[in-house]
Amino acid sequence: MGFLIEIAGILIGVGYILFSITFHEFGHFIMAKAFKFHIIEFAIGFGPKLFSVRKKPTEYSVRWLPLGGYVLVAQKDALEDDELRNVPLYKRYDKTKPWKALLFLANGIFFNLILAVVAAFIASAIKGNIGDGFMLLGDNISGFFQNYVELFNFSGASPSGESSSSFGRLITGNAQEIVVTNFSYLAALNIGLMIFNLLPFPPLDGFKFTEVFFEILFKKQLPRKLQIGLYFTGFVILILFSIAIFGAVIANSII
Repeated sequence: MGFLIEIAGILIGVGYILFSITFHEFGHFIMAKAFKFHIIEFAIGFGPKLFSVRKKPTEYSVRWLPLGGYVLVAQKDALEDDELRNVPLYKRYDKTKPWKALLFLANGIFFNLILAVVAAFIASAIKGNIGDGFMLLGDNISGFFQNYVELFNFSGASPSGESSSSFGRLITGNAQEIVVTNFSYLAALNIGLMIFNLLPFPPLDGFKFTEVFFEILFKKQLPRKLQIGLYFTGFVILILFSIAIFGAVIANSII
């Protein structure tokens, strides 16, 4: 029975991760819409497509690896040259003003912050002390620097005092305890995603911020070959790191 609880908890936890990633990417998406960027693809996940639908000019896809997502906007190398020539310059990300690029990048992170704040205060309100929301957010921020895995891993005793590791806590306890734990998890998850995305590591948003600041300071973009090399290397490392984190958390849940 305990094994089934952990499996069910893992499925719920992964669902929260996908929801949080989608919410993050939606933040980028609506800012791209606001600036009238040409949006090529809104994707959840990486790797081969699981399924997709197209509503011109944007393709909406779900891919096999649920380890992230992206909003692909028109820029050099994102489209064939003949297609790119048909996109007005004001609709291209690589031709936009730096302040628009920064807002586009920041809005995904901002959406994670919104979700974290709302979830933390709902959890605190259910417990009867809405002021605890600030403490919950502070604990999750400090917890990120102490141990990244802990943001995705509620190991230890459940609120009811029963022993339950990792994702099993999402469905352990009475109704109030379960709801509080789920919203607390959602808050922790989004604080983690927010801070993680701020890291200046390609292809995370934090690195894209450094690209924009480089352009502001030096009046030119990073050399294209250097960009491609950094993004490819960073992407591979990030995927391997994410798989290792997921594997560690799931192993801790079911062993």
